[in-house]
Amino acid sequence: MDPQKPKKSLRNDTALPNDEDQDQRTLTRELLERAHAEAQEKATVATGAAREFQRRMKHAAFEHRERKLAVQALQARIQREIQFLTATAADLEKRVSVYVQAFSREFP
Repeated sequence: MDPQKPKKSLRNDTALPNDEDQDQRTLTRELLERAHAEAQEKATVATGAAREFQRRMKHAAFEHRERKLAVQALQARIQREIQFLTATAADLEKRVSVYVQAFSREFP
């Protein structure tokens, strides 16, 4: 080794001094914490939105079932009304037939 040449430092020349190094670590930690907090907030908002979506879907499904049952009840009622009116019409036709026959005998 040449005694004239300065000895190279084992320490990296680009390394920051101790205070700056600590500041850089603190800044990095703060950035990571901020990013983590933002990610948690987004996840919380997304979870809330998902919960709201599920609540609305359940409510819509419940309302759909209620409407479906109401329609089925109305269809059954209409069917009963049709049967009643058909039976009433048949009964009235029989009565008219009986009256026509009765009056045609009495008043030829």
